[in-house]
Amino acid sequence: MLRVDSRYTHYAGEDKELTHELAGLFTGKVQLPLPGQLPVRMIPGSGDAPKQPNKNGDLHNCVGSQLIFSERAVDALSLENYGKLFPVYLVDRNETFYWFWSTVVIDCLNHDETIWVSRLSKLVDKPSFYEDRLEDALIFTLPHDQNLQQHYFVSERFKEIVVKAKLKGIALYTSERESDPWVS
Repeated sequence: MLRVDSRYTHYAGEDKELTHELAGLFTGKVQLPLPGQLPVRMIPGSGDAPKQPNKNGDLHNCVGSQLIFSERAVDALSLENYGKLFPVYLVDRNETFYWFWSTVVIDCLNHDETIWVSRLSKLVDKPSFYEDRLEDALIFTLPHDQNLQQHYFVSERFKEIVVKAKLKGIALYTSERESDPWVS
């Protein structure tokens, strides 16, 4: 599972009303930004935590659990082949970032072998996949997670590209509760 290394800055929308709309706070479904809302302006912040993560990387969280990638990461990973990219402006950075929304959806979860946080909410703790259904996807989501995209899954090739491109801020987990993920 792809996540942001917790030591890296989290971002929130500068316009709180727009952020709530995009995050699906009231609808339960993420709303993709409209052309007139782009680029979405983001400011550093992860709530009221007294110690905020402050490292700059190639991957950061925004709008809830959504991911924003640096242009360098988008290019290295060829993310335009795996989803929609929406430009965001990070007020403290002088480089281009993109909010990523996966369009690769693969029905490959072995429900019987998967360990669940909660079957009712369909939150996966430790996924088990039917390997023959994965094809050659670099990054993908599951059918039941299309409204919020809380989980992104990646291949070993994704990790190899991250290492080769020296991308920073990326954490890869094998389970939701893993305490020692691989970090770039």
